[in-house]
Amino acid sequence: MSNLTAVPGTLEADVVVVGAGLSGLSAAREVRRAGREVVVLEADDRVGGRILTEEWAPGVHLELGAQWIGDTHHRMRALATELGITVYDQFEEGDTSYELGGRVLRGAAFHRAHDADVAAVERVLRELDAMAATVDAAAPWTAPQADRWDRITVGQWYDAQGLSPVARELLEICTVGILAVPTVEVSLLGLLFNVVTCGVSADLLSESEGGAQTQRFVGGTGQIPQRLAAELGDRVVLEAPVQEIAVAGETVTVRCRGGRTARARRVIVALPPTLAGRILYDPPLPAVRDQLTQRMPQASAHKSFLIYDEPFWRADGLNGQLISEAGPARMTNDSGMADDGPGIVLAFLEGENARVEGRWPAEQRQDALRAELARHFGPRAAHPEAIVEGSWADKPWIRGCYNANPGPCGWTHFGPALSAPIGPISWAGTETAVAWSGYMEGAVEAGSKAAAEALQGLEVSERQ
Repeated sequence: MSNLTAVPGTLEADVVVVGAGLSGLSAAREVRRAGREVVVLEADDRVGGRILTEEWAPGVHLELGAQWIGDTHHRMRALATELGITVYDQFEEGDTSYELGGRVLRGAAFHRAHDADVAAVERVLRELDAMAATVDAAAPWTAPQADRWDRITVGQWYDAQGLSPVARELLEICTVGILAVPTVEVSLLGLLFNVVTCGVSADLLSESEGGAQTQRFVGGTGQIPQRLAAELGDRVVLEAPVQEIAVAGETVTVRCRGGRTARARRVIVALPPTLAGRILYDPPLPAVRDQLTQRMPQASAHKSFLIYDEPFWRADGLNGQLISEAGPARMTNDSGMADDGPGIVLAFLEGENARVEGRWPAEQRQDALRAELARHFGPRAAHPEAIVEGSWADKPWIRGCYNANPGPCGWTHFGPALSAPIGPISWAGTETAVAWSGYMEGAVEAGSKAAAEALQGLEVSERQ
């Protein structure tokens, strides 16, 4: 328990966690289970961060934030089981529809027409696997060719692979589906970091993201942070935007907008780096950490759910997935239940499409999405019962989506500052994970690591 002297009106704890997303709540839970007192300060009026589930109709849940777990997301599976939340399989049966090279082709027809292009993409993926095998996820800047790889963008490297326009575009679409920024903005080392933290590129960059998108949660992903917060009770404080973290000796004082204050001996900042950089620190953070937060912007993604009375495309042998060079969505998924319920197509606008078409007037964007889905799934797709949309960047306490990518030279010049503790301050958030960074699995891993750092720090201070 905390040995701090109580201050009237100030929350007292052993550890203060900034941010009630999945990573922050996971960290707080571990701190509490270790017998230490914890306070979680959340700027928003809800918990969950980049997890946001909307119940469109009874039993019909739309994931405006994080949605899937994968085959190797063992932490998330264990957490869901412990919280009493079950999963169901992502629907994937049937053909994918492609719009590349100026025409729409489905399944085997596309592969027959573009066999050489698909083979070229697979060659590039295997080369990425070989390069990623030399990268340490915990320290990518130490790779033998880190300096060279961090000085060129993914786009530059792709352009040098002698690919046809169709193969090059297919790689762009699948890569942006992971990074959520154009490939000209991310260093090759940055992509290799994503590959090594998330497994081989065949799993990471496949059409349906393979092992990364295999199952969903019955009742919605939002139940997970809600149940974690319920365990913590009034230790979770909402509408408390942190403005300053001040360290003086063994005491950390965290001040929020509106006058609320919390004091502890350790603090875990469970925010994306760019948001963590907006907090005032006293004393100021080392320059390298501040420079990192200036160079690790959150990426852009926009979700549009088109809802129909039934998943009619399944009867036509389609899986609800498309890959399109025309857009506005470059990729879609069947987002309905596997066996019953309404038909739901989730259209992803990521990277440049989120920045451009995502900012169109809603009517213009939705008309374009109706026309796009009709090209792939037939005229019935032009007439959804409803369209529900959401953009991570529009949320005032989120301001970006599931990924954050330093540009060229970012990893080699600033990478070591991403997760290294600074005095009593530890960093969490999925961006700091070394397994499945950018996913919920990474968020839980990062929260566990930060909690362990904070608990060890408390033990060390008590022995002194």
